Amino acid sequence: MKNLRTSAYAALLLAMVPMGLQAQDAGWGLTGGFITGVGRTADAAGLKSGVAVSGNYTFETNNGFNVRPGFGFNYLIGTGVTGIVANADAISPGDFTVPGSSLKHTLTNAQVYGDMVIPIFDKKAEWIVGLSLNRYVVKVSNAPAGAYSPVELDAATRYISPDDGTLWRQGDANGKKTWPGYKFGLRAGIDYKVTRNLALQALLQMTELGRATGEQGQIPTLQPAWLEFGVSYKF
Repeated sequence: MKNLRTSAYAALLLAMVPMGLQAQDAGWGLTGGFITGVGRTADAAGLKSGVAVSGNYTFETNNGFNVRPGFGFNYLIGTGVTGIVANADAISPGDFTVPGSSLKHTLTNAQVYGDMVIPIFDKKAEWIVGLSLNRYVVKVSNAPAGAYSPVELDAATRYISPDDGTLWRQGDANGKKTWPGYKFGLRAGIDYKVTRNLALQALLQMTELGRATGEQGQIPTLQPAWLEFGVSYKF
């Protein structure tokens, strides 16, 4: 699976290599919009609303498509969700939730990205397909004793006893954490041009973060995904 993912990224990156750049078509741009979590991002983590801003640089190639590298910032604000019991990984099947709990998340994402932008409808719109490299900060609040975050269940409170190897949960689920490492992501969407410089944009992003699947007896954590609806402006 890892090799397949790596091959897919490599193929897309090679397709994005700018062959025969046309400097006269180069231009800086800005995008901004509102975002909403989809799938487990909304259901398990309560991340249903937020904002997104990014800056980018667009130019054409002789191949008929644009290349658009950029830097983006995404901020998702959570609503209350039910916490997960401390020994959730040991319950299969079972009820992982903590009755009466209502913890909240905020998710801060900084990313660098590269998009292929493919003109369609006589250049009145553009398909967007790209890759991103992401850095995350996760904040958990309002978690009562014994309730843990479904986003960070894997790492936040794990403790293995040096005496007998027993897995325990300890500590407080609340707090802010910069997630270790950089996470890959996929981007897909469409721009629809309102004027020569202004376009409406709809974009879906999916990235890595926790574990998508687990060993027997483990529950999955979070792979963030969200939709962005906004505008882009090319100077």
